[in-house]
Amino acid sequence: MGIVYILTNDAMPDIIKIGVTEDPIEVRIKGLDNTSVPLPFRFHYAIESERFREIEALIHNAFGEYRIRENREFFRMDAERAVSALKMQ
Repeated sequence: MGIVYILTNDAMPDIIKIGVTEDPIEVRIKGLDNTSVPLPFRFHYAIESERFREIEALIHNAFGEYRIRENREFFRMDAERAVSALKMQ
């Protein structure tokens, strides 16, 4: 079982992070809070699923045109649009 999550960061307006973790979401957020980012990430939405990796891949593919960099989990888009897509999974 894993979690597909959406995070936001005030230092990156209009950019969201869509990723997965098998750890509690709080642990993942804390792990992302390092010297590379000026502000901590904030939890926006998440779902728990056995198919978490498959769902992440589907969401990443669906929003590919909004992806900032091919090998990264950052998308320039409205967070609520991603939430709607996750709710359909």
